[in-house]
Amino acid sequence: LRKLIRNLQQEEGQLLNDIDSTRHTINVLSDQISFLKRHYANYITAAYKYGQTYDLELLLSSKSLNQALVRSEYLKRFSHQRKQDLDDMNVAREERAEQNDLLQRQLAEQQDLITEKAREEKNLNEKTRKRKLVLTEIRRDKKNVQKEIARKILESHGGSIEVETR
Repeated sequence: LRKLIRNLQQEEGQLLNDIDSTRHTINVLSDQISFLKRHYANYITAAYKYGQTYDLELLLSSKSLNQALVRSEYLKRFSHQRKQDLDDMNVAREERAEQNDLLQRQLAEQQDLITEKAREEKNLNEKTRKRKLVLTEIRRDKKNVQKEIARKILESHGGSIEVETR
């Protein structure tokens, strides 16, 4: 039982490390989501203020065809980056939800482990208590048997020999 309890304690320690790691991952993901939200909010604000006309104005105000092509490429990349940021934010949210589920499972497992450990410790304490009671009874019985033997020896010798009892 002691070995089982030690194993449960080691398992509990490993589980605590896993829980800490999962919590850290959740915090990192939350920070990423916050950053992406702020970044995307700035983009949305700018898009609201300037709208699509800004993009069109930027293209039409080009001094040359080459400048218009460069600006068009810039606008495509910018648009692609915003879409990528939104996708990254959604992926981070999904991953954070998965990590939260994992954390809940780990916490439930930890609770089960604590319950099992407490049950095993209770069993060990009960067995130890019973063994102590049995040992006490054996010692008492041993004393009684020694006294009985000493009494019979005294009776058989007529009381002439002194017997020491422990």
